[in-house]
Amino acid sequence: MSGLRPVTIITGASAGIGAALARVFVRNGHVLALVARREDRLHALADEIAASGRW
Repeated sequence: MSGLRPVTIITGASAGIGAALARVFVRNGHVLALVARREDRLHALADEIAASGRW
């Protein structure tokens, strides 16, 4: 089972604590499922994470 990465679902990921937690979890090797009401901010966070090369 080596090579498996934990999956974390983060609600409210478009701002505040949700966005901060997304950054922490991705730095610690988690695969993220992000959920938010503000689609534009959610895409911006996803793009930021993808650009970091950590996902």
